[in-house]
Amino acid sequence: MEFKNVRLTKICDLKPHPKNPRVHPDSALSKLVKSINKFGFTNPVLVSKDGFILAGHARCKAAQKAGIEEVPAIFLDLEGADADAYLIADNKIQEETDWDKDLLAELIKDLQTLDFDVSFTGFEPPEIDQIMTSVHNKDSQEDDFDVDAALEEESFVKPGDLWHLGKHRLMCGDATKAEDVAILMNGKMANLVVTDPPYNCAYEGGTGMTIMNDNNGIWKVLRVFACGYKKCISAPCRWRSHLYVPL
Repeated sequence: MEFKNVRLTKICDLKPHPKNPRVHPDSALSKLVKSINKFGFTNPVLVSKDGFILAGHARCKAAQKAGIEEVPAIFLDLEGADADAYLIADNKIQEETDWDKDLLAELIKDLQTLDFDVSFTGFEPPEIDQIMTSVHNKDSQEDDFDVDAALEEESFVKPGDLWHLGKHRLMCGDATKAEDVAILMNGKMANLVVTDPPYNCAYEGGTGMTIMNDNNGIWKVLRVFACGYKKCISAPCRWRSHLYVPL
């Protein structure tokens, strides 16, 4: 196989292969568009001798969505059965690869430390959580810490206390108070908020213990819920951040 040439080519002049068996969901195309907007068009399209795209159908679609008219294309000396076989091989062979989860988790962690938007990697937040959890669980070991005994000890925590746990910050505060949230965030913006607000159901567990502030009257709960969310969740969050409320 020889490379005939590499040149910028108008996408409209590249012919999608009529036998291309690969499908591209909108979610994948959206990620490609986001990647192209961030990093540029970094992977040339591969074209057969008779002008059909062999590799890069999705990249061309994403480039058009990103407003790009020309892309780098490599014109290969492939046609007929060879071209058809490569059309399959380019997609199939890469499916045989896998991730080194330890190195992947380390890379993602480094990006997060730099406050880099890891969504540019193409991984969704649940996928990242799963990667981190799998690596953490592999290295974690049971200890002899007695949780029940610790719970019986008198608490030394008071409102306003703030702990630094590596890159994490843990605060004893009120999530409905903007000043507490501002202290906790320390100028940072959140990508995700996970919160479990009062459900006003006066829940009582099997031990007879109740949940504080869980039976304050429906209107008070709604007022606190609405005002608290408006003041404390929207302000310290990035654009299009996620909010998770278990129901």
